[in-house]
Amino acid sequence: MKNKGLLYGIISGALLPVIFSYLLIEANYPNQFFGLSAIKQLWTSSVYGPILRLSVLINLPLFLILLKFNKDYVARGVLFGTMIIGIYIIILHFV
Repeated sequence: MKNKGLLYGIISGALLPVIFSYLLIEANYPNQFFGLSAIKQLWTSSVYGPILRLSVLINLPLFLILLKFNKDYVARGVLFGTMIIGIYIIILHFV
């Protein structure tokens, strides 16, 4: 049961910033980005790094809420998912 909660946390901690960054991009540039090729281009460009850095902050309220409700393993998974996104941001920044 512990591993299942950890897995849920990792998935939500890694996907929530990606979804939130997509929503930020769609809100700011509604007509410029459309389709899978535009998302692929954005994913590999240097523009996506700062947007993803901002969207990682969405994991903080989720982490704190999970700790409040004693879902420690899911909160740990959210933290691991955030670290995965952080490593990706570092790779985007330096490479």
